[in-house]
Amino acid sequence: MDHKETLRMSASILNDRAREYGDPVKCFSDAASIATIMLRRPITPYDIAKIMEALKLAREAESPHRADHYIDRINYTAFACQFSPADDPRDEVEDGIRQLAEKFAPNRTRVEPPEEG
Repeated sequence: MDHKETLRMSASILNDRAREYGDPVKCFSDAASIATIMLRRPITPYDIAKIMEALKLAREAESPHRADHYIDRINYTAFACQFSPADDPRDEVEDGIRQLAEKFAPNRTRVEPPEEG
């Protein structure tokens, strides 16, 4: 199968999966909500897409001759691109922690080591 056929198959499978499983945005969002509950930490649709990419890479390592690994990975990569957040909610948490640290951390001045001699 050449690269153009691989991309055609990838698009075809996206359409088939949408008919079979419904809106992919909802599906990835639902999976992220379930994973958040299971893991007790925030999981995003982007995270789900990256995990699925990782699964396809692991499967590909065991059976590199199977075209569906490559085709599915193309689709998961496309979803990761779509869900890649400009503003990740985890960034807000990290910014909040940083602001608290700046507010409550002691103000230290740099002390130069004594000159030898």
